[in-house]
Amino acid sequence: MNFKRPIPRSRGNVPTQFVSSALPGGGVVSRWTSNPSKPVIPSGHPSVVGQIVDKMRQGSCLAGTKPTVWTPPMTHDFVAKYMDNPDAFLKRCEDWYAQHPGAVPRDRVTAPLLNLEPVIAVYKKWARGEGGAKLPPIAEREKAWRLAGYSDAKIHKALAYHKRMEETVDARQEALDLIFAKFPSANKPTPKTKAKKVIKVVKKKMPNSNNE
Repeated sequence: MNFKRPIPRSRGNVPTQFVSSALPGGGVVSRWTSNPSKPVIPSGHPSVVGQIVDKMRQGSCLAGTKPTVWTPPMTHDFVAKYMDNPDAFLKRCEDWYAQHPGAVPRDRVTAPLLNLEPVIAVYKKWARGEGGAKLPPIAEREKAWRLAGYSDAKIHKALAYHKRMEETVDARQEALDLIFAKFPSANKPTPKTKAKKVIKVVKKKMPNSNNE
């Protein structure tokens, strides 16, 4: 088998430049460094890579830069003082602010002061009835809410929620029954664990022996 000598391929020289830098002590150091400003692939290169590079440099592809949008400086009045003809600049700033109005600040809404004593009294009244604590009727709760100072919107929202719960009580109960039917062990009470008897260790005294 004959030995085939490899043919070296020239990949092009990296562009360099001669740079001199001054040291803190006053000395000057010079060296050759790479120059990234010079393109490695020149324009008009006869290849697919050259065509892509040409398009990127022309800005006619997706990698092109986005156009910048002009916005007036925040201190345009201060900047205009140092201009020879500030009228055009001020007019442009005023037109921009007229087309882009700022956000209108919202009025701070203070929560109304509530007197919760009527509500507490109603719940205490129905907590001491026969058969244990019960939920007060909706009519008494509504009366207590109005005495407490709740707004009409919140009261209407609470009444609508109570009505929706009453209308869907059968459907919700059926859904719960289906869940417990799939898992019958959930209906059974948890078995009580029996306490283990602890055997106490009894220490016996050794009898005194006279064979000493």
